[in-house]
Amino acid sequence: MPRPDLSSMEEGPRRQIEALQSAVEALLESPASTAGRAQAFGRLGQSYLAFGLFAAAEVAFRNASLTATDDGRWFYYLGVVLQTRGAFGEALAAFEHTTRIRPDDLATWIRLGNLNLDLNRPEAAATAFESALGLDPSSVAARYGLAKVATRRGEHADAVALFEEVLQLQPQAAVVEYQLGQAHRKLGNLEQAREHLRRRGEQEVSFPDPLGDQVAWLALGAAFEVLQTLAADMDDFSERDFLGFALSQLGDVQGVTEQLREALRLQAGRSRELAPGSPEAARDRLVRARIHYALGGLLVRSETDDEAAVEFRSALELAPTLEDARIKLGNVLARAGDPSAAIEEYSSVLERNPGNTAALVKRAAALMGLDRDPSAIADLERLRELEPGNSEALLRLGMAYTKEGDPERARTVYGDALELDLELRERAAVHFELGNLLSVEGALDQALQSHAKAVEIDGSLTEARFELGTIQGRMGRYEEAARTYGEVIEIEGDHELARLGQATALVILGREAEARNRLEEGVEALPKSLALTHALARLLAAAVDRSLRDGARAVELARQAVAALSSLEHAETLAMALAQADRFDEAAQLQRRLVGEAESRGNVRVLERLGRELELYEAGRACCG
Repeated sequence: MPRPDLSSMEEGPRRQIEALQSAVEALLESPASTAGRAQAFGRLGQSYLAFGLFAAAEVAFRNASLTATDDGRWFYYLGVVLQTRGAFGEALAAFEHTTRIRPDDLATWIRLGNLNLDLNRPEAAATAFESALGLDPSSVAARYGLAKVATRRGEHADAVALFEEVLQLQPQAAVVEYQLGQAHRKLGNLEQAREHLRRRGEQEVSFPDPLGDQVAWLALGAAFEVLQTLAADMDDFSERDFLGFALSQLGDVQGVTEQLREALRLQAGRSRELAPGSPEAARDRLVRARIHYALGGLLVRSETDDEAAVEFRSALELAPTLEDARIKLGNVLARAGDPSAAIEEYSSVLERNPGNTAALVKRAAALMGLDRDPSAIADLERLRELEPGNSEALLRLGMAYTKEGDPERARTVYGDALELDLELRERAAVHFELGNLLSVEGALDQALQSHAKAVEIDGSLTEARFELGTIQGRMGRYEEAARTYGEVIEIEGDHELARLGQATALVILGREAEARNRLEEGVEALPKSLALTHALARLLAAAVDRSLRDGARAVELARQAVAALSSLEHAETLAMALAQADRFDEAAQLQRRLVGEAESRGNVRVLERLGRELELYEAGRACCG
């Protein structure tokens, strides 16, 4: 059994894991039963999983499943860990084996269906979700899975019906709104699509998962122990903050907030009875500071940063040395667009404690935002000395070296990061940044591989998918680029550049009708997009396929573009549109002005093109044949 590094872990969880490690080692040296050993391996694996030690958890669950091959619990957990680590094929095998041992386990069928969808196996996914419905006809997660299968099959009407059922049963699952909106868009129900897309959110569909809950409660129990240590001997504060923390872990943020505000009211009443300067008064200030700090953290979770900043400042007035409150105040200021103020807070922490790694990484990020990259690099290199395995530091350090024009060091840093046991999202982020670096250097084949790897690891990373499409286009692989941009749009319907890139690739491929349809959808979805409005106007004015031209509509769109930005390019498109609408005198008059502008700038190439177009308009002919 491996012994992962627990040095950065709180004392309570560390003692819990160390006790389980010792128990496993003792059992391995004794004539213990097979079931006993498997149980010990499994309990240790649960603890590793609860605290994010995924590599060690995998080993523990493998040992448990090999020791007790008929106990589906350990195969289930093994599948969860393997999926988290990106070993999707092995995870699939583990879940399939679990269904053979525990065919009545709803959670396994749901996870198996979702994983098959991730692996683009919609038929296998449908089988798994239908098995889940056979066990529980009311399963919301199974309906949700079948709705996504219907979308993959192109059965959008069926998908809409199922997504609507899911929202009726779990209205808080706002992630469904996005998928329902996309399904309506495919059916041409654009008004309904816009309404659902407007209401989209991050809350996922939940499903009963008893084995998963066991791991969550392990983490919650350890958190309780940590909190109890922090609040030791603080009278009623300990009990009340305990309740607040429990509610927080269970997702009831409003309940927590009410509990903590009540704690402040109670504590304020006690404070007035204490003698100023007494030990009791000092202790009271610390109690109230911690309540303000906890309340600020909850308000951050509720995305009410202004109120959170007030609470963090209140905590610091009472206890100026409360480092984490100052760091969190800095984070709020950085998000509010005031990196200089954030840097002051981080620096205040580092003056007292130069080794505070959280303050170092956050100050480096703020410095990078102000283009003070050499200072950021100094902080990140210091952090790298303190924590060689800090993945966030390595990722930011690579970005900083890239900005400073030192690609060799950046590549080395990214390589070091990929040697670590990263979480999937972190690994995808490193591949993404490495791909950006390689793309700037012109190493397109390698950049393509890096972005493809990022997308493979984290399919929700739309930036990597978009860059993948861009590189495919730069390499002349327009068919692939159009498809990849389409995938970006499916994930993020308001991605303006992906819509523009897809239309451009389709035009180059000679698929102008499809490009027009995609641009019409884009302008409908993003009516304020200047780029899409202009691109559609240009296509309607000058498409090679004359049957696709529409002079009147092109004039309308081109005027919108010129009104938003009176550039030479937009005005040229308006002239094209006027000519296409048989308004040749107006087109020629506008074009003569553009020719004069090009002459004054000395731009010979543009001048030649504008001159050729002017000759056409003066001859009563539309642009481009």
